[in-house]
Order: sequence, then structure tokens, then C-alpha cells
Amino acid sequence: MTPEHKMAALFAAETPPARDFAFEARMVQRIAMRRFWARIAAMIPLAVAAAAGLWGLQPLGPEAARMLEQAGAATPDLLPALAVVGVTGATALWLVRTLRDYRRA
Repeated sequence: MTPEHKMAALFAAETPPARDFAFEARMVQRIAMRRFWARIAAMIPLAVAAAAGLWGLQPLGPEAARMLEQAGAATPDLLPALAVVGVTGATALWLVRTLRDYRRA
């Protein structure tokens, strides 16, 4: 074996892998964290608006309690209709997801 062959064998043993999985994992994690913080930042205005809206509705506390009592009296009459609407909505959602999966295949 010539010195060139020995050097080539030595350098071939030390060549890095074609893909650096640790680097790829770090990059995927950084991208995921960037997306996470972008979503959180996008939710801040909604949270502020919701807090301002609830703060504005605060004086309506007693009136809201009275309206809920009146709505509670009508609830037994509405339960069958709400059940039908819920079952229909769940079935429609299931059908849409099922048909979407068939269309992809």
C-alpha cells in the first residue's frame, strides 16, 4: 500500500456523513419555535380585544344573570333541536373528512 493510499484511507475514515441529522434536527426545532412564537404574537391582539370587550360588558353582570335565567327556562324545549343540530353537524364534518381522504387516495 502506497503512502497515498494510506492517506486516502485515513481521510476516508474521517469524512463526515452526507447528512448531518443533528443539524437538521436543530433547524427543524428553530423553525418550529419561530412558527410557535409567530402564532402567539398573532393571538395577542385577539386576546386584548377579548379582554377589552369583557371589561366593557362588566356592568351588565346583573342583567346578564337575569337573561341566563330566562334562557334556562326555555332550555328543555330546545334540547331535542340542539341534539339534532349537533348530530347533523358531526355527521357532516365526518363525511367531509372521509370524502377528502378518499379524494387524496
